[in-house]
Amino acid sequence: MQYAHEQGVIHRDIKPGNLLMDASGKVKVLDLGLARMSSSQSGSQDTQTTAITVTGSVMGTVDYMAPEQALNSSNADERSDIYSLGCTFYHLVTGEVMYAGTTVMETLIAHRENPLPTITDVRDNVPQELEAIFHRMVAKHQDDRFQTMEQVISQMETCIAEFGYSWMMRRLIDENRARG
Repeated sequence: MQYAHEQGVIHRDIKPGNLLMDASGKVKVLDLGLARMSSSQSGSQDTQTTAITVTGSVMGTVDYMAPEQALNSSNADERSDIYSLGCTFYHLVTGEVMYAGTTVMETLIAHRENPLPTITDVRDNVPQELEAIFHRMVAKHQDDRFQTMEQVISQMETCIAEFGYSWMMRRLIDENRARG
């Protein structure tokens, strides 16, 4: 994602099904069907594309969608992808989506208005440092989130250095296997 963002590409549909880990442990981002160039990269062409692709429908997967993207997909930027990655992280660690609404609208409203969930309510052995990273990734307002993937990576690397990569990966793999 960092590379895509550096090239001006906003994915707009980050979710577990669009991330693939290869044998070496590198994560590949899949499905660029909803991706667009950031407004700073695309100029007026972005406005035309948005007008064509947004016809009152929600673009993206609501369980992982940033509040600003739900209001207007042209509002999505790097921070929206970071929010979606945070939702994905929550799902991978807990086995649950952040907000399990019974309708699309209920889920979208929950992302905008409900308090942030706490990973440690579901998985009590998650380090507080990791919880703090998650909360900053999924802050309700874009300005309160990490501003770049570089910042997310830096914080994750610090956490990995303290707690170990194997701890994080072993927990994710073991719990996902146990769930089936």
